[in-house]
Amino acid sequence: MSLQQHESGDLQDLIRVLGELVAYCEAFDVHAQGAAHAVAGQWKGMANAEFMHQVGVWAAGAAALRAGAQDLHDWAAGAAELYDSAQTESTAMWRSA
Repeated sequence: MSLQQHESGDLQDLIRVLGELVAYCEAFDVHAQGAAHAVAGQWKGMANAEFMHQVGVWAAGAAALRAGAQDLHDWAAGAAELYDSAQTESTAMWRSA
């Protein structure tokens, strides 16, 4: 009987890219918050209030993107682990049969 095998290369690439997206979002958030605080010290009135509002809107969207990417990363990593485990167990089972 032939053994079934899976190729997890694409899944591993997805895990890597999602991890990079999470790290990018985190770094971008730190940079944007730093810029917002720098501007807040220089701008006054309506311009400052509107800019800070927009930074808040962006930060909420970025946090949602980062959380979603992290969830997808974790799900894909779990799936890869299950595929690899199933492959190992299936191979052992067929070899012992």
